[in-house]
Amino acid sequence: MHLSISAGLLLAAVALLASAPKPAIAYDFSWAPTKDKVAPVNTAWTAAFLGGTGASGARVSLDDVVEAAAEARSRFRRRASAGFSGNDVSDAGWFTDWKYCDSSESYEAWGLSYDDGPSGYTPGVLNYLKQKDVYATFFAIGSRVMDHPDVLLSTYQSGHQIGIHTWSHPHLTNLTNDQIVAEIVYGAMAIKEVTGIIPKYMRPPCESLILSPMTSIVRVLTLSLRYRADGDINDRVRGVLKAMGLRVIVWATDSTDSLDGATAASIARVVSQWGGSNYDRAISLEHDLLDVEAAAITPTLDALLSFGRSPRPIADCIGYGMSDSYAASPLQQFFNDGYFDGNVHTPPPTASASSSISSASTATIGANKGGNSSSTSVVSTTSSASTAPSSTHSSSTSGSVWPRASASPAQLVVSAAAISFLLLVAL
Repeated sequence: MHLSISAGLLLAAVALLASAPKPAIAYDFSWAPTKDKVAPVNTAWTAAFLGGTGASGARVSLDDVVEAAAEARSRFRRRASAGFSGNDVSDAGWFTDWKYCDSSESYEAWGLSYDDGPSGYTPGVLNYLKQKDVYATFFAIGSRVMDHPDVLLSTYQSGHQIGIHTWSHPHLTNLTNDQIVAEIVYGAMAIKEVTGIIPKYMRPPCESLILSPMTSIVRVLTLSLRYRADGDINDRVRGVLKAMGLRVIVWATDSTDSLDGATAASIARVVSQWGGSNYDRAISLEHDLLDVEAAAITPTLDALLSFGRSPRPIADCIGYGMSDSYAASPLQQFFNDGYFDGNVHTPPPTASASSSISSASTATIGANKGGNSSSTSVVSTTSSASTAPSSTHSSSTSGSVWPRASASPAQLVVSAAAISFLLLVAL
């Protein structure tokens, strides 16, 4: 009798403990720089990947970045653990970006991705993905991770892929090599602090602004800034990212959920085209930062499934598998070797690089293993993000969301010049 009572009390105590609220996890962000500001540089970090940039803040030439990237990957391969695949380092297509799933995948394959979180709206996105038994890739901003660490942890623990979306969401083509490295390192560190993992996949923030004369004229005449291309990146930026061992993911189609004035109807018009054959194996861009963006997941995902698409995380869609999401890389080795804390366990790289300035170049963007490709010119300006996002977009740099589609001074100059030229020809 006494035994059964004791057992009952024990079971009741266990049940009570199980139902008790779990204590919040304590995260240490004491290392973090100012949120939503371009990350401060550390030339020792840059040297770990590029072998040095000469004078602090100088941009090395494209040739030197490519050479340094190859050296970094070769150096890492030599000292990497036995479990690392050498084929990854020697992949002939490593200097390209992914915008489509691998050509070996079925045409229904679809790379599903969400940018700019985590946010207070992300749990709603996660819930609907769970209902549909669908997994995706979430490219997280380091500053937003500080705001919602538990949301990022929940995303990771739910089986979704986590990727890097920098620390402060800047236009990378406007930054020096030192700043690019700092943006990636701090963004990765925020993710590492919460999940313990270092992502191998990243997406360059912002859209590249197309500056062909005709597009510029259309923008001015229609007062529209909605002609967007896939990611603000050029070969110099790409070389720095590849030296860090990252897979660069852009997109083939944008749901336009982040545009000013986006509505359910405007998003639906875009998504209605995703069943066409020209979108086979596409990687799509969506967002989980604002309410209007998170609300779009229901009609967007429903449409994809109704078209017979097979949405999946990027690592799966490009043929490497989810195990590649956080696989060994120079960036992971950087943390393992103690460069972030300044307690370096191995000698720093000795590769040298020129300090000559290189302008943003035209980037050829395509699938790494034989997918489609396109060319875009990239010139844009740096913007900042807010700590309290709302559904109202603004071009202000304080207390509001960074402008997702705004005209740079260079674009306005090109637009004015193009119009002046046509007027002179007409006269």
